[in-house]
Amino acid sequence: MKKNIISFSLALVVLSTLLFSTSCKKADIKFGEDFLDNSVTQIFKTDSFSVDLSTVYRDSFPTSNRGNILVGEYTDPLFGRVITKSFFEIIPPAYIDQYSNTTFDSITIILKPALNSYYGDSTKPLNITIQELEDSIHLPENQFFFYNTSSFNAKPTQLVSKDVMVRPLNGSPIEIRLPDALGNDFLNRLKSPTDKTMRSAAAFLTYFKGMRISSNSNAQMIVGFSDLVTVRLYYKKQDLITQNKSVDFSLANKFHQFNNISINRTGAIQNLGPNNKVIHSSLTGNAAYGQTATGSMIKMTFPTLKNLLKVPNFAKVLKAALIISPVKNTYNTTYYLPPLMRLSYTNSNNTIGNDLAYVNTNGSLAIQYGLLNVDYFLGEKTQYQYDLTEYVKEVLRNTNIVPGEGLLFIPPSPDIENFFSRIVLSNRNNNLGKIELQIFYAAVK
Repeated sequence: MKKNIISFSLALVVLSTLLFSTSCKKADIKFGEDFLDNSVTQIFKTDSFSVDLSTVYRDSFPTSNRGNILVGEYTDPLFGRVITKSFFEIIPPAYIDQYSNTTFDSITIILKPALNSYYGDSTKPLNITIQELEDSIHLPENQFFFYNTSSFNAKPTQLVSKDVMVRPLNGSPIEIRLPDALGNDFLNRLKSPTDKTMRSAAAFLTYFKGMRISSNSNAQMIVGFSDLVTVRLYYKKQDLITQNKSVDFSLANKFHQFNNISINRTGAIQNLGPNNKVIHSSLTGNAAYGQTATGSMIKMTFPTLKNLLKVPNFAKVLKAALIISPVKNTYNTTYYLPPLMRLSYTNSNNTIGNDLAYVNTNGSLAIQYGLLNVDYFLGEKTQYQYDLTEYVKEVLRNTNIVPGEGLLFIPPSPDIENFFSRIVLSNRNNNLGKIELQIFYAAVK
């Protein structure tokens, strides 16, 4: 999407003739019937309407079947300690009787980083700890998803705990050796003519219930791995010549793979939670904090917008744009900004509604994602931009004022559950950032 925030008919004339004041710009321009029936109008630009900000608590949200195994921990200087754990099941391939005269070699787990799916310090090693599950993964009654709060017990003895260097930018797979005892047990069951464990997925999952991957307190990064995880059993087959072979155990059920995400909050929003679901920006350093994967969203309301109707001789809104400049020094190449952010309708319950859209070149609706521009040097040019023309018109048309209605500033799905990029916005009393609602409107002389 490529849109100019003041792109409407006669914009060049307007911009070349407007006389600026501190909050309002005015020009006398003759319009055709596309704008007004009157032959003479005035065009004004105002940015004096306030944008009210709050940080909103997001309770549990689905994390199953998202295609991402999240592993790691890190400490965010603004948000706190973020901790992830991933749960999944593996199953053997369709059984073939080919394991006689075989000897065990090794067993490994292979994880492939999802491209660019990481957050934190990628120059440090990541601890990967793998444990066998003690409980079977099962959905509670009347529940259709696993959530960021879901969890199952793991056996206390670790299968492996190892520090590895992850290269999330090139997607290079990581292969970690698992205990020989586990591999020998798997192979012996494959070889046994009477052991049915490896003959069906159901039988195997009764014997080996699944895995949990986590990290430890030394970790300073979270990495998203593809859910195409593989446990590979290497063995040797004795024949005329010795053959090196392997068999792969793969992810059993995407709906049974989920991520547990928790945060030990510190700083301005440390009190955000189930008992304190909305915190106004005036109580958090005149800023609002958004990191949806750890349960915080930014809410915007426009409490004075209807005052536009009280402007003398007001006729109609021509154009409205929202320009969002995040707080300086709250983002860098390690703690980077979300590349895509949408504005979604919300209510007093802070539920996520429909997204603000625009009409693209083929006439269909497309979601606005903000056209992020990042200035890491001075931060002066870092901003998201949105066309709010239709939204402003809708608010002005609505005769009822409903408390709590506004917009949530959030990433698209599945980024909203999978990625930890975060953003801090400021209200008018914080000069390190800026949110500006620009409205061009026409008034009759």
